[in-house]
Amino acid sequence: MKPLYKVFAVLLFFPTILFLIASSSGSPGGRSGSPGDNNQTCTACHTGTAVEQSGWISSNIPAAGYTPGATYQITLNGTHSGVSKFGFELTAENSSGQKVGTFSITEAGRTKLTNQNKAVTHTSGGTAPSGGTVSWTMNWTAPASDIGQVRFYAALNAANGNGNTSGDVIYRTSLFVNAAAPAALASVDPSQASQGSNPTLTITGTNTSWTGTTPNVRLRKSGTSNFINAITTIVNSNSQLQAQFTFAPDASPGSYDVMVDDLTLLSSFTIIELIPSLVAIVPNTAAQGELVTVEISAQNTFWVGSSPSVSLTHLSAVNIEATNVTVNSNNSLTATFAIPVSATTGIYDVNVNNLVLAEAFTITLLSGVENQLAKNTNVYPNPATDHIFVDAAVGSVIKLLDLSGKTLLESNVETLRSRIAINNLSKGLYLIEITQSGQKQIEKVIKK
Repeated sequence: MKPLYKVFAVLLFFPTILFLIASSSGSPGGRSGSPGDNNQTCTACHTGTAVEQSGWISSNIPAAGYTPGATYQITLNGTHSGVSKFGFELTAENSSGQKVGTFSITEAGRTKLTNQNKAVTHTSGGTAPSGGTVSWTMNWTAPASDIGQVRFYAALNAANGNGNTSGDVIYRTSLFVNAAAPAALASVDPSQASQGSNPTLTITGTNTSWTGTTPNVRLRKSGTSNFINAITTIVNSNSQLQAQFTFAPDASPGSYDVMVDDLTLLSSFTIIELIPSLVAIVPNTAAQGELVTVEISAQNTFWVGSSPSVSLTHLSAVNIEATNVTVNSNNSLTATFAIPVSATTGIYDVNVNNLVLAEAFTITLLSGVENQLAKNTNVYPNPATDHIFVDAAVGSVIKLLDLSGKTLLESNVETLRSRIAINNLSKGLYLIEITQSGQKQIEKVIKK
């Protein structure tokens, strides 16, 4: 019977030897001590109770958390005085105990994948400690989307080298990391600007990575698909950039969304509507028959590059168009009026395009001398081709003017009828100014 007992003892001991040999080259899987592994550790095969140890798992995952799809290095450290060999299994799970992410091997001679590639363990070449400590590294790629907190678990076996399952010390450790908050736009400064302005907006983000990129910065009219693109963009840091915009004078006023690539800060910017108006006209009075040049000032207008229509209107529907208009700036222009001798006297509105300065200009009556001057003056033929005749009192001064008020010809009247050649003039409208005793009369002449 003794030989039979010996054979039976060998049969009992042989699986233990096989398991020890297998464990020395790595965990069979499912021994990380995680909830997903039913909290099983190396104590499933080695005697003793697992000792909880903090801080043995570390990573280069930022304190702000992991970014979906990013790859990080995971490091597992172990320390035990007098240890002969160290083994381990490490895995990653979500809060429900499901395996998450993807592990990849960076120390092929010392580590390998296990548990259907959902965990990492040692190889036979990766168990030797140095001065009682050991360290393994591996890569872990986060899931493609934010799954919330990720929990790394590891169980380590500090083996005493006696060749059996007794006397070893089992350790269990963990590391919990959160997902990084998603990138977002936080603020824009300034948050408003007027039509026709050229503001530079400082846009601040959170968890953004703008350095080294060329962000597409736009404003979108809230609730529409109408965009205003930035004309220049300067990246100051990962989380701040400056974008310059040019708003047309007729840009749609109201609330706008700020957009940087696919990030949106809703209703965060406002384009303020400018209300254009006329402010003043200087001088603000002229007599019948007078040639007068006035300056008209305004606010919130954009006259540069345009040809404003300028006129004087009376309640009686009399309309006097400016003969010449010069734009000085966006808010200033000069206009020349040839006030007809027969113009209705009284208060006139000043009109520039569709803007009105009500009751701002006055046309006064000719004096008795002026009326006599008008009575004794005649210009004909009108229209004319080669020349015109001017009947005026001897001693009067006759000037031929263009519509800007420039003097083209000047002569003193020596006879009651003066002949003025106009054959060298371009076709168009001209003015004849007759001055007598300090009084003026202006007549319009058309050159055919």
